[in-house]
Amino acid sequence: MAPDFDDVVRHADEEATQRRLSDPEMSKKRFVHLSHLVAALSSGVLSADPYDPNPVYTVPSGFEAVLNRFHFRLTEKFPKHPMRVEGFAEISLNDAWEVLSSLPMLDPEYRKWVAHRMDGQAVIQNAIHYLKLTLREIERPNV
Repeated sequence: MAPDFDDVVRHADEEATQRRLSDPEMSKKRFVHLSHLVAALSSGVLSADPYDPNPVYTVPSGFEAVLNRFHFRLTEKFPKHPMRVEGFAEISLNDAWEVLSSLPMLDPEYRKWVAHRMDGQAVIQNAIHYLKLTLREIERPNV
């Protein structure tokens, strides 16, 4: 008897999560400017393929407003600390994964995109990929 498709997908997802959680690059805490998290979400959304049989790509409705509300929620989640510069969060890429999985879902317009237009997991994976490359570039020594 062949394995159940849903079980195979669930097992693959669990393995991917374990790899992500044990990856040192994903676990390293860094100071990340909140604008990089907004840019990551933007990149994740724009890179996700829309569910559309006639793929004429357009920016999702309310795109700018969703990004502005996401930034506002970030400033609430990561308020200015007396010993830190405003606008930064000390987080790992795994923490960023959680933030990008939860905060945008508070936005009704974003939930509509995920329900009717695009794969939410693809958005997060694309966003983390963008953020990882951005942070590598920032941390790369100037030669």
